[in-house]
Amino acid sequence: MKKFKVDGIHCGGCANRLKKGVADSFGEVEVDVAEKIVTVNADGREKEFADALKELGFEVKEELK
Repeated sequence: MKKFKVDGIHCGGCANRLKKGVADSFGEVEVDVAEKIVTVNADGREKEFADALKELGFEVKEELK
């Protein structure tokens, strides 16, 4: 699992839209709205994940360790 700091998450609705938008490609997604952190199984597919989020109106700011 990878963690990413993501811009554009403001509420539960944003979190649900993000989850639904990437669930088919990446499976289970966890979103911490308060911290704007997304946890997802994107090992080796970080760029693909960032591109998918961009299409949904979000932006990956950094990958967290």
